[in-house]
Amino acid sequence: MTGYGWGDLPAEVRDAVEAECGPIQHAVSLPGGLTGGTALSLGTPHGPVFLKALPADSPSAPLYRRERLVGAVLPEGVPAPRMLWSGHTAGWITLMFEHLDTRREVDLGPASPDLGDVMDIVRVLGETLTPNPGAEVPSASDNVQFLMRRRSGGPEGGALSGRLRKSFGG
Repeated sequence: MTGYGWGDLPAEVRDAVEAECGPIQHAVSLPGGLTGGTALSLGTPHGPVFLKALPADSPSAPLYRRERLVGAVLPEGVPAPRMLWSGHTAGWITLMFEHLDTRREVDLGPASPDLGDVMDIVRVLGETLTPNPGAEVPSASDNVQFLMRRRSGGPEGGALSGRLRKSFGG
């Protein structure tokens, strides 16, 4: 659901990103995502980075705000890309992460063979991140209902919803 390319971002946002990582040598929009914001692989003088950005008044902005809080306190050893920088410029929330070279998207569809592995990772993360590593960081379960509705297109979330409820004891 990527909605914006590098050139679509306000100049102030692009300037803030370049002030942090140097001149952008190339930008590639990445497919997928859940928020309608931008998802970009940016080539910089120091190597590639992953950039997410969306307007601060977007319905998905609370997810980006939570992700910024989490990124700031995520312990070493958690299997996740590190947040390198975040900003709130010209009415946009911007998050920059280490770049991962992915081969394919994980399928979260109802009959996906990926669901077992995804649920194993969710369980390991729950164990690794309990107790919550930051007092200001909301629980991961705060995002689960949003993600289930978004992925399934309905209020209850389908097969993924049932597996998540089982994993979270609901």
